[in-house]
Amino acid sequence: LPGSVKQVEDGIRGTTNKTIKDMFLNRYYLSYDGTTETAEVIRQLKEKGVLKNSDEKFGQVDKDKLDNEYEVNIDGESKKVKLFQEDTALKMTYMLRSPFDKAFLSYMTPSLLYYEPSVKMAAKTGSTSSSSYVVGYNSKYTIGVYVGNDENKDVHDKKLAKILFKEIVSSIIKKDENVFFTPSSSLKPFSILNTKTNQKSFTYYR
Repeated sequence: LPGSVKQVEDGIRGTTNKTIKDMFLNRYYLSYDGTTETAEVIRQLKEKGVLKNSDEKFGQVDKDKLDNEYEVNIDGESKKVKLFQEDTALKMTYMLRSPFDKAFLSYMTPSLLYYEPSVKMAAKTGSTSSSSYVVGYNSKYTIGVYVGNDENKDVHDKKLAKILFKEIVSSIIKKDENVFFTPSSSLKPFSILNTKTNQKSFTYYR
């Protein structure tokens, strides 16, 4: 966390958490698909120096020079391409509320069912034999917790990242900052009823 992380040297990779903080706090990245329209936008971004250190699907961007809409010419036809689809992002964001949703309990245990913080967040979990993580966000904060080691030794308590995530979010974000994304009027709300438990789900959007 900014202001609370001491300088720790990683003896194997030579990475300090100053470098890690710089990567997450001071740099912005763009992930993209392989469509012809997107490829043309990526070409323009590279030419203008907006996109750097890129490969086929990922690159570092200068956010101050990044626009949301670009005009491309494909096979003689001019069209406008949006890099970010707001409604699609909102659908995905509300979908990422599902790890907290007890309505899915009879199918499987939602990964964050017992670790919901005191404020509304969207979140994604992940794990390997030697690590686990949680990344969550709302309209004001993005918070990630990673637990692991560089020796690839097994991490036996896979719940630790979830516990830390809940505690960190609940302690950092005040309840009066409990702000989440407002769906646009073009999206249609729906919920799911678990007929086995009679539990109604959160509201999602399509």
